[in-house]
Amino acid sequence: NQPIFKFIEPSFHALVSEKIVRRDESPVELKMLRKGGTPVWVEVAGRAIRFNGKKTTVVSVKDISEKKDAEKHLDESEERFRMLAENAMDVLYRYAFSPSPHYEYISPSVLKISGYSPEAFYADSGLLLKAVVLDESGRVIEQYAFTQLTIGGKIDRKWILPEKTLQQQQA
Repeated sequence: NQPIFKFIEPSFHALVSEKIVRRDESPVELKMLRKGGTPVWVEVAGRAIRFNGKKTTVVSVKDISEKKDAEKHLDESEERFRMLAENAMDVLYRYAFSPSPHYEYISPSVLKISGYSPEAFYADSGLLLKAVVLDESGRVIEQYAFTQLTIGGKIDRKWILPEKTLQQQQA
């Protein structure tokens, strides 16, 4: 017959109190305290029932520590990737074809290289096709900006910028 709050980490007391007052039976993730005071992540769900003619609550508690650790590692990994992608000198992008062609991500370096902001690419999924590769005499030799280069080869890429001027990039 111990008070329930003795087993719940103090930062979750208000949340649990609110759920009790509202009689909210939906599951909640929180930290409980093990014997000795060590916190552990759990999912708690309760349901009011009648048992032997009396109102009572049945509570299930599931240890979700491994799930929380995995989420933490995933968040850290995503943060490292985001930092890498946003500070890369090259353009990194993720393009999806379904349900309709669109950029899911394009790195900020695209502005320096192309003159177009990432937002412009998000708004126009065909923007990459507006880049051209010119030969020495100014003729279009490739319609796409990111072409496969031969080893050691260099191609000058000229982008048609938003101001309708050309910007040259050495590859």
